[in-house]
Amino acid sequence: YELYLCTRDSKHLEAAHKFDQPNLYKTVAKGGKNCLNGKHANTTIPKFLGALKRYVILEQTGELTKDDEAYLTNVEKFFDIAVTRHAYITGGVSVMEHFRKDNNQDGTRTQTNCESCCAHNMLKMAKELYKVTNWWKEFLDHPRTREALSFLWKNAKKLIYHVLPTRITGKITFGNEDPAKNMFWCCTGSGMENFTKLGDSIYFHTNDTLIVNQYVSSKVTWEEKNLVVTQKSDVTKSDKATFTVNAKDGKTIPSAALALRVPDWMHGKAVVTVNGQEEKAAFSSGGYILLKREWKDGDVVTMEYPMSVDAFGLP
Repeated sequence: YELYLCTRDSKHLEAAHKFDQPNLYKTVAKGGKNCLNGKHANTTIPKFLGALKRYVILEQTGELTKDDEAYLTNVEKFFDIAVTRHAYITGGVSVMEHFRKDNNQDGTRTQTNCESCCAHNMLKMAKELYKVTNWWKEFLDHPRTREALSFLWKNAKKLIYHVLPTRITGKITFGNEDPAKNMFWCCTGSGMENFTKLGDSIYFHTNDTLIVNQYVSSKVTWEEKNLVVTQKSDVTKSDKATFTVNAKDGKTIPSAALALRVPDWMHGKAVVTVNGQEEKAAFSSGGYILLKREWKDGDVVTMEYPMSVDAFGLP
């Protein structure tokens, strides 16, 4: 599908469609009990990711049919089932590469839970769904920080296959840098790709709003708005994020809004200040705190997000 978007060659669209599995999509979309049980997780997830790509690309090219519109609904249903019935709190969804019975994570605790490729592909799906639906998937918070970052052994030569052994006596197994030892897994490849994506999905924008979805120290330049925003934050160590707003050319900044996501893990009320003064004019909209104002070079926005430690049991 991505190749078709580049070439607009109908042969590529036809070839991509042959990989689709409409019967699988429809079966899962019905949402029956244990509808994913026994299915290989990291081949099933990309099948739905492909369905989503079909919807997105045909929508972009103006070729979307009524049948194709159902692809988005089917993907949303799959995502909901995978996250609500199969995910551990880290975001991992598999047991020894497979989906198991619904809501049975406690019954399937082994040392082979949470294949990291699954988190990798679920993150891709969550991002694409956000771009289509404008609804932030809280799932993006968990595997990003808990699985992707726990992927790598300290010497940067070994990667993990199953990230989270949930059996009390479980042991994490690391791969080996020598492919001859048959430990160069699929997760080795996607694991390396994960680290190219750590700066991904922190910011998005609409025509007039810069959206902050992740609290990660970073810098973003919005060329069309002559806007540079530098974020300093360190979630878990600090409950405060600071954003310095600058004009790229040091002159003027056209009118633009700044939307700060209110995380589901926040406890209490967020406090937002601009240049040290609490911003009373800010208002919440769709899970965001929206700041609309005329920005000046050097303005500083601070957001405090109260945190606490929570415990989550296994279904």
